[in-house]
Amino acid sequence: MMHQHVIKLLRYHMWAQAVLCAHLRSLPEALYTQVSSSSFPSVHETFVHMYVVDSGWFSLLSDPGYQPSRETYLAFLAKTEGKDLAGMEALFLQLHQRLLAFMESGDPAKELLYGGGVFTHADVIQHIVNHGSYHRGNIATILRQLGQPGVATDYSKFVYGQP
Repeated sequence: MMHQHVIKLLRYHMWAQAVLCAHLRSLPEALYTQVSSSSFPSVHETFVHMYVVDSGWFSLLSDPGYQPSRETYLAFLAKTEGKDLAGMEALFLQLHQRLLAFMESGDPAKELLYGGGVFTHADVIQHIVNHGSYHRGNIATILRQLGQPGVATDYSKFVYGQP
């Protein structure tokens, strides 16, 4: 049961990101990099942060030898350089498909030690999903500050749309 729930959470995360990207494509292109006063200065900078963090967590899950460092952070960051909305959307899709495939064949109860704590793989997925939801909310705030509507990416909307 836990395995199915973890997969459902990842599918929600992917769905919510796709819904947000589709919404952003419907808005004036300049909004993507326009500066506002939020956690991050723009939608783009928020996306970069989300991608780098998701990449780090995926590396922690999938590579037993992974050690977070300035070098790995800069390597993840370099992948985002020069990326517009479509480029970032493609990076997210690729990363999230790899994460989903990894978890579909993995054990959500498997434990790893990180930062002095013991996390299950399911804990990490829950964190990735919560972190993404938090920052999609930040993006909704940025859009409203710039006079544009946000888009609903609530988990309930995802569940209601499931067959």
